[in-house]
Amino acid sequence: MRRREFLKQMAGATATLSLSPLATFALDNRSLERRGAAKRVIIVGAGLAGLSAAYELTQAGHDVTVLEARPRVGGRVHTLRDPFPEGLYAEAGATRVPNHHHFTIRLSELGDVTDPSWPSPELLKKYDQMNRSDFWRARGASSEAIALLSLGGVDDRVETWSALFMLRNQALNQKLTRYYKIRGGTGLLPKAFASRLSEKIHYATPVVKIEQNAQGVTATFQQAGTYHTLTGDYLICTVPFSVQKNIEVAPPFSIEKQRAIEQLPYLSVSKIFLQSQRRFWTDEGMSGFATTDLPISQVWDMTYTQPGTRGILQAYPISLHSRRVTGMSENERINFALEQVEMIYPGIRNHFEGGVTKCWDEDEWARGASAYYKPGQFGSLLPHVARPEGRIHFAGEHTSVWIDGWMQGALESGNRVAQEVNVAL
Repeated sequence: MRRREFLKQMAGATATLSLSPLATFALDNRSLERRGAAKRVIIVGAGLAGLSAAYELTQAGHDVTVLEARPRVGGRVHTLRDPFPEGLYAEAGATRVPNHHHFTIRLSELGDVTDPSWPSPELLKKYDQMNRSDFWRARGASSEAIALLSLGGVDDRVETWSALFMLRNQALNQKLTRYYKIRGGTGLLPKAFASRLSEKIHYATPVVKIEQNAQGVTATFQQAGTYHTLTGDYLICTVPFSVQKNIEVAPPFSIEKQRAIEQLPYLSVSKIFLQSQRRFWTDEGMSGFATTDLPISQVWDMTYTQPGTRGILQAYPISLHSRRVTGMSENERINFALEQVEMIYPGIRNHFEGGVTKCWDEDEWARGASAYYKPGQFGSLLPHVARPEGRIHFAGEHTSVWIDGWMQGALESGNRVAQEVNVAL
């Protein structure tokens, strides 16, 4: 099948899955009931995990303070508006909401992958010792098939990701039938939390040190060039481990927790947005979406549900090619994307009006897009990632079963850690 014929057939399927508005964000709807006196809780990070934990604890009557290093909420949920005209926007981070993210998924041999005690070491250890290409090869895949599954080598995760991590993600996706988008931009979700927590959130206050003893916790943070301290009964860390490793802790965490913080890897992801004078691809009945074996990996139309005639195509390099892009200048990144998108959607150069990029590796408050597990790390790291350390608790997508960058993971972990702190003695 010729490329254009394939893209035309895909256009209808993509639109069918993508055009529905967001209906609900169904999580655990049980409200917390405070036990005993109100606790003073410090939350490090105002991403979705920190915001959801803060909201739940505030509703239960606890005294919450959120320290956020950035001048905005949302963390890796970030809608870009300023570079684009006429009300257009693009998602620098999280973009979609799979329909099944309120289900508990169970699959045959893997068991219930959402159970906190999962995985069973005896049953599943063999899969944790494999990478993805080993798993496919063991089931008869040829080297050519493995190359195809890794998009012609564009995706080097086949060698670096645990096969068990891949299988768990597939188990969680068994009920996936469509994606939703938040009308007006994903960034509206953290802003909705922030509007209800406004006076509790302190911006541009990066935490540099955390101390704890039997009586409470202390966070040292910077603000306007000076150091300040804040004391509380409990503290919740919601920042990625790639950032957590730079925060001093006294006394030190357990050896197992330190190892998890130091060794948990993060996927490199870059997004390159190309503004087009008009959405010329729709004239040929094409969706603006494509999965390729080029270094840009995927192309997404970021504006298919937005009004007007201008459009934004997103190039989506990941892994080794994202790291390559991160090392480029802004202009080099845009030209890199233009050259390759032109091969998929000829005409982008003629309609190109400008571009902007986001490389999550160079974001000092993220240092990567999402966590994953290398072969062997489910057994060595997973049991210690979400485990509390004294009066310090942990949330974030990396502490949830819904890892791999999903907003569900952040929201679920915030709900979970709020319950932990609520009942802590």
